[in-house]
Amino acid sequence: MLASHPQVHPLDLQLPAAPVGLPPGVLAKDLPGMLGTPGGLFLYMMQIAFATVSLLFLSYSMSFNTLKIFWYLVAANILICTWSLCIGILDSYAVLVKRSFRSYWALAFFAIGDEIAWLLTFTGASAVAGISHFVNSDITICSDK
Repeated sequence: MLASHPQVHPLDLQLPAAPVGLPPGVLAKDLPGMLGTPGGLFLYMMQIAFATVSLLFLSYSMSFNTLKIFWYLVAANILICTWSLCIGILDSYAVLVKRSFRSYWALAFFAIGDEIAWLLTFTGASAVAGISHFVNSDITICSDK
């Protein structure tokens, strides 16, 4: 019979002691850009900076007071500035005490808040782009008729 037979060969190796593990449900490593990490704090600070620059550019535009859609975009940018500032404060506290947001409900709340802020900003920017294009190039067509 040519079949191999398994054999046990005992080795004199010292196995390491059982590692002291983390409690169940705790991740060992933070993801980059996650809440409670320096990367996440940097991302929220950049979000505040870009929203503030956007507000400054909107306030210096010529047609800011004449078109109501600009007011919507300003309101959306104010909302995203306050949201990012609040999350930035929580995030800076978490970085200082070296804790991260691992709760499902906390992460879901922050994700839904970011999604709402993003959606308002995107719709406002799209509306302003459409109205600006209409005012700059298509309004002359309407004046002839």
